[in-house]
Amino acid sequence: MTAIKKSSALNGAACGYLWQLLRTIPSVYPQMREMEPRQLEQFELSPQDLASRQALLKLLKTRAAAPKPVCLWHNCELLDRQVGENSPLSLALLRFIAIYTLHPGLQQMIEEAGDADRQGSRLPLLAAMIGFSPEALRHYLSGANWMREIAFFHHEADSLLGVSINMDLLLAEKLLTQTLEKPVELISDVLEEMPPSQLTLDDYGHMQLGALVEHTSVLE
Repeated sequence: MTAIKKSSALNGAACGYLWQLLRTIPSVYPQMREMEPRQLEQFELSPQDLASRQALLKLLKTRAAAPKPVCLWHNCELLDRQVGENSPLSLALLRFIAIYTLHPGLQQMIEEAGDADRQGSRLPLLAAMIGFSPEALRHYLSGANWMREIAFFHHEADSLLGVSINMDLLLAEKLLTQTLEKPVELISDVLEEMPPSQLTLDDYGHMQLGALVEHTSVLE
């Protein structure tokens, strides 16, 4: 919850996802009304804000229209453009994963939505929150994609959204708070540097490329 206090813009983005959540699964609303004030505070909401579902939707939509977290939006675009697919869908999904990682209130509400919605697949729910069709998201998730390779998420049949979110908290914090210019700056905290190799040219003698390696060493 400390991450939320760093940026009301972050909370505005989370409210945008909550707005889509309530529109997609209306049955979440009664569960929200039973939440404790300290839980609602994670969205900067009070029990009075939940007196009417329509009024709540209007409030959340207004917050969602506010300026987005500047650093987070910039850094996600940089990362997706230079490391990922540079596509609107992958960028929207990356931003969602970052907000989800940083906002425990959103995590809890998605869990509540999973309990309220008994229809099986959560993919339409995730698609609605990021603003794409279920078909487009299903096609993206079923193919090779850079976020799966970096382990930002992986498929789990029994997970709430059909995928398990795994963004490192240090990376999410950096995306939120630091304006960076190179992708390597964004992921330096979550990549482990390998120790220097102890192999020598003699270790490659059994390979067909052994002669080429020796020739290359002479050129160097």
